[in-house]
Amino acid sequence: MTAVGGTTVFESVQGVYFKEAAWGGPIGETGSGGGASQFYPIPDYQKAVGEAAGHSFRQVPDVAADADPNSGFAIVFGGQDGQAGGTSAAAPFWAATIALIDQDLKRKGMRETGFANPAIYWMGTNASKLPANPFHDVKVGNNLGFDAVPGWDFATGWGSMDGAALDAAWILYIKGGGA
Repeated sequence: MTAVGGTTVFESVQGVYFKEAAWGGPIGETGSGGGASQFYPIPDYQKAVGEAAGHSFRQVPDVAADADPNSGFAIVFGGQDGQAGGTSAAAPFWAATIALIDQDLKRKGMRETGFANPAIYWMGTNASKLPANPFHDVKVGNNLGFDAVPGWDFATGWGSMDGAALDAAWILYIKGGGA
């Protein structure tokens, strides 16, 4: 299972993606969670970041997406336009993107993504070697428990996705970069 944390997206005055912060605010204590399990041992794919942080148990989130209702997803409910957020919106957004990547891989005659986490952590630890970083590294904000910092963190994992770069990185992973 891929755990998805939350971010707040900021746009430029032209309405274009500008930056993100970990989603968490003291008003109403809203935000996403993160941390290390007390029960599940750290999986092999996560050892590079986990053991470096001094943990021997599973850590979450793995990745993140916009979850702040103030910058979240446009919806129509009862005939009215609105906006929604939460990690309950961010997680299906990631799942939908993985489904689109699977379609692209199938169209190219390649195997599907399967269990995503080993590939995600390979991409995160090898981002500097890829043609483009598949993640927007979120370096500011906190989720009411942990601060976002450069690289993997307990607030946003590897960060949010750059869909096109994620698709390209997955192709490299399957072609032998990490699979």
